[in-house]
Amino acid sequence: MGNKFGLTADMKIDVDFDLHCLDGFEGEHEETIKASINLLKEARSMLAELQNYHGNSESIRVALSNSQDTELQRESFSNLRPNIEIVAKFHRLSIDIAQLVTTISNELVTVEKVKENLPFVQLLGDIFLFAFEFDQLKMIKPEIQNDFSFYRRSLGSVAENGATLPLPSDEANVVSMWLAVGMPMMGSVSAPLKAESTVLVHMTNISFGMLARKIPQSEEEKMKLVKIMIISIIMYDRVCNVPGGVFTSQSAIRVKKCIQVMKRDGGNHAQHLAQSIKYSTIHYNDNSTPDSIKRDLDRM
Repeated sequence: MGNKFGLTADMKIDVDFDLHCLDGFEGEHEETIKASINLLKEARSMLAELQNYHGNSESIRVALSNSQDTELQRESFSNLRPNIEIVAKFHRLSIDIAQLVTTISNELVTVEKVKENLPFVQLLGDIFLFAFEFDQLKMIKPEIQNDFSFYRRSLGSVAENGATLPLPSDEANVVSMWLAVGMPMMGSVSAPLKAESTVLVHMTNISFGMLARKIPQSEEEKMKLVKIMIISIIMYDRVCNVPGGVFTSQSAIRVKKCIQVMKRDGGNHAQHLAQSIKYSTIHYNDNSTPDSIKRDLDRM
């Protein structure tokens, strides 16, 4: 398999993407790594909050049907407060993670630096997995935007009545714009990588190389590598300056070979990941995308 795929230097780097192996880490960048691990633990706990998010559609419906009832408006607004506070936490987390990615990416711009900073590669892989999972969950929670739209609509009248606000109008506008993006958390993660898209190439090649060389032993390890590889491809397509994005011959990522490995090792997730490539990248439908790639993905 290695000869077949012609491995580059970063495809020969082995990384254990189990963050537990960083527990008690000591050495260079120790404080940054410890702080990053704590942030990722917080992020994982917020996935549970997102999973369990319940909208206020009925309360909102009643309020909209009785727009002149001031007391009812205040009650609906009050019912909404816990959800708005949760969404505000999501947005603050996205800012913290973006800052973390900026710090990490500066240490991973060359193959040599990647080899010297494998803990940062581990952290970045976990960040990618979290962002992807967050956005997948957010896609099936339209009530989040429904709640937030009602909150913004009610801000003026409620503020006039002296109520305290979990988010003032200017911050609410920023959060609303963030929520409106199709993949808000992946957008926050990928934005700092626009200037360092080589980092996404390294992340793709590391995971691809380990799969091509059949390094992972368990199905769980394989699945994690496949996901990191595909997430990196999606984000590279969204931030790179290559005409035609990740799918063309000018791309630094060998997408067709990555798809072959995804088909082999993606298991039950392969079809879903293929759909993610098709609908989460921005260049897939370009005329420059080779028909062979489209056929490969359509067959899954």
